[in-house]
Amino acid sequence: MSKQDMCFSLLYSLLMEAFHINVLYHTAPYKNFTEIDQGIRAAVWTNYEDEGSRTYFSEATRSDQILVVKSNLGFYNLIITIQETPGTDFISVGPFRDEELTPEYFTGILKEAKIPPAAIQRICNIYENMPFAHLDAVLGVTKQVLAVWYTGFAQITPKLLQYAEQKRAVALDYDILDKKNAEDSRQYQTELFTLLNYIKQGEAEQAKDALRNFWRAAHFDKAKNTKDYRAHLMRLNEYCHLALLETDIHPSHILKQADSLRMKLDSTTSFAKLEQMPAEICRKYCLLVKNYANPGYSKLTRDIIAHIRSSMEEPLSLAYFADYFDKNSSLLSHTFKKETGTTLTDYIRRVRMEEALRLLHTTDLSISEVAVAVGYTDFSFFSKIFHKFHGQSPSAYRRGTL
Repeated sequence: MSKQDMCFSLLYSLLMEAFHINVLYHTAPYKNFTEIDQGIRAAVWTNYEDEGSRTYFSEATRSDQILVVKSNLGFYNLIITIQETPGTDFISVGPFRDEELTPEYFTGILKEAKIPPAAIQRICNIYENMPFAHLDAVLGVTKQVLAVWYTGFAQITPKLLQYAEQKRAVALDYDILDKKNAEDSRQYQTELFTLLNYIKQGEAEQAKDALRNFWRAAHFDKAKNTKDYRAHLMRLNEYCHLALLETDIHPSHILKQADSLRMKLDSTTSFAKLEQMPAEICRKYCLLVKNYANPGYSKLTRDIIAHIRSSMEEPLSLAYFADYFDKNSSLLSHTFKKETGTTLTDYIRRVRMEEALRLLHTTDLSISEVAVAVGYTDFSFFSKIFHKFHGQSPSAYRRGTL
């Protein structure tokens, strides 16, 4: 890989990771010229791709420069030229805005650009999805990366240029505007489906990477207050909940997980803690899949397991399930042990003890109420089984968790 390629690759990675800002490498005859601003100028201004515009952006290639191109459409691009190129290649960064999209800010853009009312919503959608970053921060990262390979950039002062777009006539191209909005929607959908597929498989590590991509594509990372961020998290929780309903996991477990996360989101007031919640939501749903989905088991075994976990307060036994599923008890017992590696009786006890542990740790139920909740009406027998599994009595365990 050449020095130029390495520089571009690092710059792209850092700016995308830190600010979600796109970086492109341009070579004459500039086939991706309009991608500098993702087609926004071409959608608004007449004859944007004329030779004058091309000359404007390419004339700086005569020397090492960082041009800060400020548009009166309310966003920035950086144009970076390097002397080692033959005078035709350059790197573009952007577009991005460095102001919050307040009503006052957006109204100013519309007034300056003379955008007609019919196009306001289309334009607004594009600006809402445009990366937000402080100009000084973007310039700082850009200069540091360039200076690693081209030391002269450490002393270069960026030049601010105001592109004279106000001289152009407004001629909105609605096809470009709608295409841009449609592309954003498709990206949102693609990244969401990728994330949900990993969650349905219980693949936590892959889901973590997919979550990062989806969060960017959805522009959820741009929320700056607890209300908006909580709304995005609620949406993520709902997506995961609905996706798992397509699996073999019993709905009661999925609904319990969704309700638990929803209550936590409602009660969390710290923005910093809410920022940790996307990963937690994905991790918990992946864990749910690992604990409750059994794709290698037969339908009968999966149904038995789902019933145990959703109805453990019932008098569960081999005879109970043989009657419930209308199966021969010997065949049912043999099938269950062959597939799970344990007897049905032992499995029921293990699940009940896991739930008892959870209830003792997370609820205020009395020990006798916990016993009944997991299917034991005989308190002494419950305590005996609990001690066998956990090495101490239920009361001793509870004291240790207080």
